[in-house]
Amino acid sequence: MRAYILLNKIRNKLEVAEVLLSQLQAQGVTDPELVFEIFILEMDLFMRRGSFTQALAKLEAMAVKFEEDEADILHRVRLLTLKTKLLLRCKVPLKGFSGALRAASLAWRARLLPAMWEALAVVAKVLVYLREFRAAVQITNAITPQVSIPIFTSISPPSLSDLL
Repeated sequence: MRAYILLNKIRNKLEVAEVLLSQLQAQGVTDPELVFEIFILEMDLFMRRGSFTQALAKLEAMAVKFEEDEADILHRVRLLTLKTKLLLRCKVPLKGFSGALRAASLAWRARLLPAMWEALAVVAKVLVYLREFRAAVQITNAITPQVSIPIFTSISPPSLSDLL
């Protein structure tokens, strides 16, 4: 677990990240959540190195494994979102657009709101890449939580002496 924290802190030092990732993989983790997180870190390392074909091959293999094992919906959604991010980095946004929409739809049906927000944020990134700025803004505004801040108009805020 210490290696996981270190890997997040030193993301830009690829050699060190690679060594730490190999140490994490050598531990033989069996928990599905941790296995998936290690996989996400490996994909991040591939993308930072620019090994997009290797990352895509590994991603496709994991997707097939998830289909066979009937994996958790959250993992499927995150995998589709990751694939779209990878395709964006490869400058093929149209191929990733349908995957991001499918991820958002899956997350909505399963009521996984944080995963849905992430998927819709990736859809907005694709739209920005395609120069559809208005649609990207509309999606971003739709998923951004609305916070109302009370404005003191006729009532002055309490002073410190009133609170004590």
